[in-house]
Amino acid sequence: MELTYRTLERFGLNEKEIQVYLACLKQDITSPYQLSKITKIPRTTIYDILLNLSLKGLVQLEQSDGFTKQQTKVKANNPSVLRKILQDKRNYLVDLELDVVDILPSLKQDFHKEKANVNFKFYPGVEGLRKLYRDRSFDLIEAERYTWDLLMPMDMIGHEEINRIVDAQNEAYKLRKYPSKEIVSLNDWTKHVLSYQYGRNPLYIENREIRYIENPVFNLSVELNIVGNVIRIACANGEENWGLSMNSISLSSTLKSIFLLEWDRGTPVTKELVESWGPNEMIEYEKRRDK
Repeated sequence: MELTYRTLERFGLNEKEIQVYLACLKQDITSPYQLSKITKIPRTTIYDILLNLSLKGLVQLEQSDGFTKQQTKVKANNPSVLRKILQDKRNYLVDLELDVVDILPSLKQDFHKEKANVNFKFYPGVEGLRKLYRDRSFDLIEAERYTWDLLMPMDMIGHEEINRIVDAQNEAYKLRKYPSKEIVSLNDWTKHVLSYQYGRNPLYIENREIRYIENPVFNLSVELNIVGNVIRIACANGEENWGLSMNSISLSSTLKSIFLLEWDRGTPVTKELVESWGPNEMIEYEKRRDK
């Protein structure tokens, strides 16, 4: 009985309508007076309920002719009508949905008013790259960080400056509540950068989760970072030098899902792995030079 009440309620009947409807089903032909006695609902209310049930197609009403004392007759329709009503509603809604799809472009054009709803900023040239890397606000966003790391060549913004940026990141990552995940393509260049920065400061490996993919098909031409809904892209490849910062829920969520698929395929970069490559030649040279 509980399922019956719950289902009829979802169909659109209120509690009193359900009581009256179930009472009608148990009678062949009945009357408002009899239904009032069975349900204990006042007869004045019964009339309103029966009218609603009739409009919904669940009962038939045969009114008095006005010359006799015969009351209104009430007869329930076959309960299968419930499903027929739902099928008719479904067909109506499908037809309505097709019409809504046709008018949506016009409605959305009025709603969006041709304005940009995604914030983005383009940084052209080498100087643009420098500005992008100098903007430390990106590192202060409290959210998980996902990076396809190109391990940018130092000649783009300078040897000392890129080391200052890495040092600042090392300190910032120690205080972060959320992990920083990076994926790199393993090749001679990335081995050099990883071993160089690890040689400068072991925190470079310890404060980050880095995984590598060793596959010639996997070749990064840009550095792509995602933190929260913010995306930052840096390109220093051949003749292309530019940066881009964008705030987009849709793009960031799409990129995160792709990143996490690749993350599962990656192999962790550990200090043992980096040390197995031997000492970094540039670190050794800098040590000799500084003596």
